[in-house]
Amino acid sequence: MKLLKKAKLSLALTAAIGAVALSGQATAVNLSTDGIGDVAIAPYYSVNDGWLTLINLTNTSNKPLVVKVRVHEGKNSRDVYDFDVALSGRDVYSAVLKRNAAGAPVISSTDTDTCTIPQNIANAPLSALGYSGNDDNGNNNDDALQTAGSVAHTVRLGEGYIEFIVMGYTNVDGADVDAAFAFNNSPGSASATVGYNIENHNCAEVESAFTTARMTTASVANGPSTQSQFGEPLNALKFNFRLLNPSRGIEVGNAATTWANFFNSATNAGGLISADPANLIGTLQGTPLGNDACTIGRGNERNGAVDWDPSDDFTAATVLSCDNLMTSQEPYDFLEPSLNDAYPAVPNVWDDATNAPAAFSGALVGVTDATRLSPIATSEPAATGGRGVDAISATIQRTAVINEWSLNSALGSKTDWVITMPTKSFYVDAGPARQFARVKGDRDEAYVTGDLNYVPAAQTPGQVGYVAPIAYPPFANVFGVNGSCNQVSFDAFDRAENQEVGTSGVIASPAPASATTDLCWEANVLTFNGAPSLLGSNNVTDVPLTKLVGNGAQAGWLRLDLTTESSAQAATAADANGLVGGLLGSDGLPVIGMMVKQRTFGDVTKNYGSSLDHGYERN
Repeated sequence: MKLLKKAKLSLALTAAIGAVALSGQATAVNLSTDGIGDVAIAPYYSVNDGWLTLINLTNTSNKPLVVKVRVHEGKNSRDVYDFDVALSGRDVYSAVLKRNAAGAPVISSTDTDTCTIPQNIANAPLSALGYSGNDDNGNNNDDALQTAGSVAHTVRLGEGYIEFIVMGYTNVDGADVDAAFAFNNSPGSASATVGYNIENHNCAEVESAFTTARMTTASVANGPSTQSQFGEPLNALKFNFRLLNPSRGIEVGNAATTWANFFNSATNAGGLISADPANLIGTLQGTPLGNDACTIGRGNERNGAVDWDPSDDFTAATVLSCDNLMTSQEPYDFLEPSLNDAYPAVPNVWDDATNAPAAFSGALVGVTDATRLSPIATSEPAATGGRGVDAISATIQRTAVINEWSLNSALGSKTDWVITMPTKSFYVDAGPARQFARVKGDRDEAYVTGDLNYVPAAQTPGQVGYVAPIAYPPFANVFGVNGSCNQVSFDAFDRAENQEVGTSGVIASPAPASATTDLCWEANVLTFNGAPSLLGSNNVTDVPLTKLVGNGAQAGWLRLDLTTESSAQAATAADANGLVGGLLGSDGLPVIGMMVKQRTFGDVTKNYGSSLDHGYERN
């Protein structure tokens, strides 16, 4: 058990001098080049065909952090399990996705020190309710694929990807929150700070702090609201994941794709929310000190207006939004935060060709209403601005994916590519029960109208006033029974420069076109030349290599072109949706992923696997 004590004067001085660093002065979200950040995505998990998936979160700071962990199934990114992890300073949390004795997909952890919310997730079953059946209000959750009955409920749970979002950080003692409350900081005390209980692993009290009442309401018994005790997310998490197949003796691992500066609340000069320079302590944005009087948290329900007017919820004279992403773990606050909460809605991308930051031509400028203190309304698009998710998409929008393939039968070699589109559902999912609080009102059944082209559940084709939903560029189609498909093309080579389809050798004009295929799901797995998926995937797209393999090729590389579909080509000013105005004039799709290779020799003690990040091209 760790007890941290600070003198009040020291704390105040540290806050005044150091809070600017903690509050995060960056003004745009970016891919982390150092592997540490505040948001990450493990691009693939599998519990199919004997696979297990392990996740690890490492808190590299000495501050207690709370992290949202959300498991998405791979076809339509619907939420199949989410929970919070409360990491003490320097803590590590690990969990595993697997099948239980009955064959059902579950998530489990034997980490008894780190607090989770809810507390016990040992063998917790992944749930199909996010895409099938009725919710607790009787609303039908079936998406287009599930309605068609073409995929069994449990099949979809077998693979997908995992999202991690740091919700905020806190300190341990009570000196960093509202002075009107006293804290005894004794073990298990309800009146101890949330940070104290996280640091000392008082998990029952930590869970209690994540009820809706405790999250938003101060009380004499429990002290300040939970949300007011936290500052904005810190770039302090190291994320990694591993895929293990014990029956084959194979393990492959990778660092999760990591973003830094996801949520930057300090939008005023100097990061202050007070015009009084003498009133520094307690008013620095981004720190727990700045939230001692906040009244609106990320999980607060919004009003029911169709079009969001920021003034509905943000009037600087009367309300203060909390400078963090804290939410309770009760319905339906637990649907936030999401990838749509990036703020400001501006991406930061490094251009290797010019060795300089890319210029964004104002394409993804989000709401910049200077009268608001922390624009919690960034979950919705402004009339002329991008959404937070557009900024995330822009950081991973690529024109091509490049990696290796190997099909050496003598070495038992097989290759799968994972190509995941973690923001895709925000552009293509037009069905009921969409997640992530994209509109205010009843979050679990909320549908989006107007800007996002989604159709209310009461409207059906043939009705007067019916407007068919359309997908946001760069994606081509709304999610349906066959997924949401974008055509892509590929050029494959062996290691001797021979090409599967192309212009090698003396040929007649015109040159043959590159071969094409479709990417239809959120987490796609590419196989090669008809070989079964080594990951046991049901979201397979095959890349035929008949010419190369027929000529004896056993390995090589492939370039997958993501600009074949017109929707993935640079948008024009008239296409003022999706990646607004064609960010940088750039083409392509927002993708992440990796190559996985296995070699099997008929002896489990000799088998091995490897994984390799994709290489990418960007316009």
